[in-house]
Amino acid sequence: MLACHAVARHVAEQGILSVPQYPNTESVNRKTMMTLLVVLLMATAIGSAGFFGRYFYETRPRQPDFAAGRIYPQTLCGTRVYLTRAEKLPFEYFWVVIGGFI
Repeated sequence: MLACHAVARHVAEQGILSVPQYPNTESVNRKTMMTLLVVLLMATAIGSAGFFGRYFYETRPRQPDFAAGRIYPQTLCGTRVYLTRAEKLPFEYFWVVIGGFI
């Protein structure tokens, strides 16, 4: 056992065996992860806008419904539907969110 330590010390002192130097993989991995995260969030925003647009087009009234609070007009697929304030917010801020990714 002592001989192994002596050989290892001799190899290290003489520089016989050196560890290869690699580029800073931590920063490369961080950039890759951030890019992947941004692309994933952007795809989620676009996908959810498409899903909710189609869902609201199929399920929301074509005339204002004051009792339910569906008084905010939104044109979806060429048809005007009426949404609540909370349902309309994603459509109002969609371009702001997408612009934030660019």
